Amino acid sequence: MSGEHSDKFNSKIEQISFWQWVGRVVPMVLIVGLLLFYFFYNHELSLWVSIIIFLCCFIPIIWWWWALDTMKWLGGLYVQTLNTHSTILKELSNLKKEIFKKNNE
Repeated sequence: MSGEHSDKFNSKIEQISFWQWVGRVVPMVLIVGLLLFYFFYNHELSLWVSIIIFLCCFIPIIWWWWALDTMKWLGGLYVQTLNTHSTILKELSNLKKEIFKKNNE
């Protein structure tokens, strides 16, 4: 991988890592916030507000975790494919050099 492509790739990996961290921390903060809201404002309205907020956020939280794990898997697959592609290109280049040497002898 050339230096320019490597820098761009590392930059993207850092961005994905940041958003993956945010995606794992924010839902937990939300759940803790809901629990604090429920315990400190313990009356019937807070119970219903907590239930509504939890139900509205539960599916996006599960989807977010699934999406991040899928992106991580796809990133690993991309790296593996890129490494294999680079190896094949090096082998083809070496093969071309060997053929050229044999033709010139």
